[in-house]
Amino acid sequence: MPIDFGADCRPLFSIESDLIFLNNGSFGAPPHSMLEAQATYRAMAERSPISFFRNKLPKYLREAAGDLGAFIGAAEGTLAFTENATTGINSVVLSVAHSLRPGDILLTTDHVYGAVRQTLNRYAEWTGAKVVEVSVPAEGSRGIGADRPVELPPTADVVAAGHRRFIGRRAV
Repeated sequence: MPIDFGADCRPLFSIESDLIFLNNGSFGAPPHSMLEAQATYRAMAERSPISFFRNKLPKYLREAAGDLGAFIGAAEGTLAFTENATTGINSVVLSVAHSLRPGDILLTTDHVYGAVRQTLNRYAEWTGAKVVEVSVPAEGSRGIGADRPVELPPTADVVAAGHRRFIGRRAV
């Protein structure tokens, strides 16, 4: 299913027509369909809180993770939701921090969320790893590194983190 971006998707949101809102990831401004879905889930939780939170919500979250995984091409069971970007990146980097060595690379983009950048810098200081930021063009690019490959040491392990997401860990 194609996704509209830019001005074509404006009718999907309640944002004032003369407002250019660039930070809807931080707070508010979800599309109408998401507001409707939230209202449905809130009503279910209000009708039977114990049943909803113990039995239904875990199932719904797994289904949502499966749908997201199918959309972005992630293997089933490999996604987890977190409260926010800071919690997510701390959880992921902490899970691999014990194996980070001097010279390993924490790879991110120049669009990274500030708290994620701070977390990566902190772990780099503690372990001797290095944070490498890849510049991502705003327009007309074929994707990250499509026109500017990143030179990485052939022996370094890479933990890649992006804007509100963890990409993965792999040996280069």
